[in-house]
Amino acid sequence: MTKSIDESDDTSDAKTEQAFANYDLKAEAPEARKPNVRFAFEFPTLLEMFIPADKEALESRRISRMAGITAVALVLSAMLLASFGPILSSADHAAPVADHAAEPAGHGAPVSHVPADGHAAPSAEAHTSAAAEASHGDGLNTHAILGTVAALLGLGGTVLGITGMRRSASRRKWLRARLTTETLRLFHFHYIAARLPEIVAVAGDAAKREQYLADRAAALEQLKAQVLTDPELELRRIMNRKDETRFETITPMMVEEGVEIPQTAADAFDVWRVLRVNWQAGYCDAKLERRHKGRFTIKQMDELFVGLGWFCVGAIILIHIGHFVGMLASAQSAWLEAAVIWTALVALAGRAMEDGFQPQREIERYEQYRANVRVTEERFEAARTYAAKLEVLRAFERSSLEEMRVFLRTHAKARFLL
Repeated sequence: MTKSIDESDDTSDAKTEQAFANYDLKAEAPEARKPNVRFAFEFPTLLEMFIPADKEALESRRISRMAGITAVALVLSAMLLASFGPILSSADHAAPVADHAAEPAGHGAPVSHVPADGHAAPSAEAHTSAAAEASHGDGLNTHAILGTVAALLGLGGTVLGITGMRRSASRRKWLRARLTTETLRLFHFHYIAARLPEIVAVAGDAAKREQYLADRAAALEQLKAQVLTDPELELRRIMNRKDETRFETITPMMVEEGVEIPQTAADAFDVWRVLRVNWQAGYCDAKLERRHKGRFTIKQMDELFVGLGWFCVGAIILIHIGHFVGMLASAQSAWLEAAVIWTALVALAGRAMEDGFQPQREIERYEQYRANVRVTEERFEAARTYAAKLEVLRAFERSSLEEMRVFLRTHAKARFLL
C-alpha cells in the first residue's frame, strides 16, 4: 500500500530528528509565543547550561560504548585464540605420521649405502626422527606464541572492562552529564507547575513578572548548589534510593483549589500539552521505532542480539550433527570440536554486549513511559476544574522525575564484561 505524504519515510525521519532536538526547552511552539505565558516557558539561562551538558553526555556515551565493545572484543579474541589448542595438537600428531608414510617401501632388509670415504649415510629413521622433533618444536613455539597473545588480549580486555566501572570512566561521565540535563529539564517544568497560580496572577504586570523571573533565577541557583555542582553525589543518592533531591524543597507547590480555568492557565495548559505530553510521546515513539535512516535503533539492536542467539543455537546443533556423522564414518575432525567452542564463545560475547547496552530494558522502559504519557493525556482531558488539571500536570512531572532515576539506575548497573 502506498504511504501518504504524512506517512512517508522522509517525514518520519524528520519527526524523529525533531524529537531529539530538545524542542521542549526551546519553547518555539506557536502556543508558547503568547505574551501572557511566553516569559514562563522561555528560560535562556537554563538552556545555556543544558546545551554543553547535553553535548558532553552524547560524546561520553559514544566513548563509553566504544570502550565496552572493544573490551568484549579483546576478551573474545583471547578465548578464540586459546581454543586453537585441539587443532594444533591434531596437526602436531599428524605430522610424524605423514613423514613416516613418505618413507620409500622396499623388499627385504634396508640397504646401507656407504660412500667412498667410509662413513655411513644417515638412515631414513634418523631423518624421520629429526623431522618429528622439528615439528614438535614448531608446535611448542606456536602454542607458546598463541598463549602469550591470548593472555595479553584477555588481560587488556578485562582491565578495560573493569576500568569502565570507575567513577572517572566515560560511562560515569555520561550518566553525570545526563543527570544534569534531565534535572534541568524536569526542574524547568516543575517550576511552571508549582508556580502556575503565580503565572496567572502576573496578568501583564511587569513588576510581578520581574519578581517571578527573579525567584526562578534564585531557585535555579539553589538547584545548582544542591545537585548540579556535584552530580556524582546526587547520582549516588539515586543509586542508593535514599535522600534524593526533591524539587519541592526548592520550589514548593502553590495550593490551588479553583474550579474555573483562567485564560492564562488555559494557555499554559495548551503549551504544556504540546511541549510535555505531545513531545514526550513523540520522543518515546522515536526511541521505539524499528528503523531510522542514519541511526541504529534499540529495537534493531534487540533484534540483532536475539538473532545472534538463535544463530548460535542453530550452529551448535549443525556442528553436533556433523560430529556425529564423522564418528560414524571414523573421520572425526578437531575443527568441529573447536567450532563448538567458538560458537559458544560468540554467544557468550553477545550476551555480554547485551548486558552492556540493555536494549530490552530500554524498550520496556520507554513502553511503560509512553503508556504513562497516554494515561496522563486521558486524565488531563477528563479533568474539568482548574485544580484537577493542575494536579494531573503535577503528578506527571513527579512520575517523570522517577522515570529519569530509573534510567540512571539501569545504565549505572550495565556491564561490558565477558
